[in-house]
Amino acid sequence: MEEILERLRTINRLLQKDGFVTNNISDEGHDDLPFLEMTEKLSKILGANAYLIDVEGNLLGFSEAIDINNERVKQMLIDKKFPKNYAIDLNKLTFTTANIGIESNMTAFPIETRDIFVTGLTTVIPIFAAGTRLGSLIFARLKDAFDSGDLILAEHSATVIGMEMLHLMNVRTEEAARAETAVAIALQSLSFSETEAITEIFKNIDGLETRINASQIAAKKNITRSIIVNALRKLESARILESRSLGMKGTYIKVSSPRLLNEIKEKLS
Repeated sequence: MEEILERLRTINRLLQKDGFVTNNISDEGHDDLPFLEMTEKLSKILGANAYLIDVEGNLLGFSEAIDINNERVKQMLIDKKFPKNYAIDLNKLTFTTANIGIESNMTAFPIETRDIFVTGLTTVIPIFAAGTRLGSLIFARLKDAFDSGDLILAEHSATVIGMEMLHLMNVRTEEAARAETAVAIALQSLSFSETEAITEIFKNIDGLETRINASQIAAKKNITRSIIVNALRKLESARILESRSLGMKGTYIKVSSPRLLNEIKEKLS
């Protein structure tokens, strides 16, 4: 009991840490495994591989204490996406299901390696918040069944993760609304010629950073370079992008976030 209590305290210290989720959001503004720190801690505490996915199978965090995966599954982790059918199977579980054998379709072990990891065990904890299914917390061990102490820790963690996932969803919704508003206001401030210039610029932008030749764009659209400069300044004022002259090399542009990039490209299309 004392060991369980100490492990529970370790989890609680992490949960009480300010920003244990948002600290994993990158400088570019997109989410990069927002629950990575949490899954790393749980993996260490339980001595098992830990994976957190949402209802669509998107990976939100993972940590592997043991190497069980083949190249196919490793690519899934790189892509941050589990198969949709697997996520659907897990979504059918309404309560914690412990010590799932290797023969089940819900095993976390690659199906191609069933004959190698015959003692592999998987535990799945459904994650709910406000009456809504948000995802699944998955643990995998080679042996040693998950006992009641393990499940107490896992279910406690899943409850708090559910609340944090709901909070994160609300934050994303608010960010999307702010991005849409900022882009709409910025584009409304552009003249017809400035809109043409910005449309031409964003037509060829794939990543957040790019370099343009304002003279070529001006000649192509039959406008002056000053129109392009003014258009970029207006978007800078709206904090959609930043730009600076590189002299003969052109003009450097960096869009503030992928969300803003997608929003402005959608508005201009």
